[in-house]
Amino acid sequence: MSAAWHDARVVDDPHVHSNTRATMSFAKTGAPDSATTQVFVSYGDNSRLDSMRFTPFGEVVEGMGALDAL
Repeated sequence: MSAAWHDARVVDDPHVHSNTRATMSFAKTGAPDSATTQVFVSYGDNSRLDSMRFTPFGEVVEGMGALDAL
């Protein structure tokens, strides 16, 4: 499955929310439209990523404690 999506890129969404604790964003190089299928959850304030167009698309609303335990 990974090979099928290897060269796929996700077009950047408009930036409307900061990368704060518990937000989910696509991993990318920082270049425009460079996101792939990898995602990450912010464990703290990652607002420094906002200027690099890392746009949160979701938020952990339950279970963040489980992620903190990892």
